[in-house]
Amino acid sequence: MNMDKDPYSVLGVSKTAGQDEIKKAYRKLAKKLHPDLNPGNKEMERRFKEVTAAYDILGDAEKRTKFDTQGADAFNGSDGSGFGHQGTSRGGPFYYQTQSGPGGGRYAQGFAEGFDEDLLSSLFGGRGRTARAPSKGADQHYKMAVEFRDAVLGAEPEVILPDGRRVRVKIPAGIETGSKLRLAGMGQPGPAGTPAGDLFVELDVKPSARYRRAGHDLEVDLPVAFSEAALGGQAKVATVDGQVMLEIPAGVTTGSRLRIRGKGALDRATAKRGDQITIIKVMMPEKIDDELREFLRKWSEKNPQNPRGETHVS
Repeated sequence: MNMDKDPYSVLGVSKTAGQDEIKKAYRKLAKKLHPDLNPGNKEMERRFKEVTAAYDILGDAEKRTKFDTQGADAFNGSDGSGFGHQGTSRGGPFYYQTQSGPGGGRYAQGFAEGFDEDLLSSLFGGRGRTARAPSKGADQHYKMAVEFRDAVLGAEPEVILPDGRRVRVKIPAGIETGSKLRLAGMGQPGPAGTPAGDLFVELDVKPSARYRRAGHDLEVDLPVAFSEAALGGQAKVATVDGQVMLEIPAGVTTGSRLRIRGKGALDRATAKRGDQITIIKVMMPEKIDDELREFLRKWSEKNPQNPRGETHVS
């Protein structure tokens, strides 16, 4: 028997590792190395057999104790993985090769009653003991930052995926942070000529220095001069579509909300856009000279105001 590899080293665990840790290590390696996920890769197939044989020993408490106390000599025969093998309660090798071809062999579960059903399910999309090779390639997930304006109006930027591929992602108008897009067939190539998986893109909308989103409406602050607030007038206001002229009514106060219809984000349920809400901020003069001070004193005497009302009188 050729057993020059330590099963603990093969699974990457210490000799004091608990059974849960050993199982977790095996699951991780099996998902990565399974031959049906790496068709035609002989090295992956060899390593898969190796970790399976290692777990065959360490995953069984009785066999693990036997190995710890007696070493490799306790196991006779070889399954070609570098570990001795004998029939056990775990049913021998966990997988057997059912067919071979240009793309490599297909592996199915052997007669192992104690085999980890969850692992098989995760490898083959939840089909359990009747699992076959994947019907398509693996899905990919990508998180994408989106400019605020692109999220409001829609866009189709080109992005570079971690594997170096360039793809165009169509961002629907009105999208919000956390929205996910599915790009069919843009995932990993499928094994043995099967279709490619899908690409799922999660969108993260960047905050805007100018706009705040309130549902489908956009809010924006507009500073106006004291004289503009008193006398009224017009002001250029930025929207996501470009500048528009906004009428400022005379006597407007800080906090007044002026609506510009149809300049908000798209409501995809109604196919209508929200509005832009322009919030007025009245700015006092940086310097109040004697002339203005005298004017305001005389004006207030003729036009007394009580903006705080009785509720603010102590």
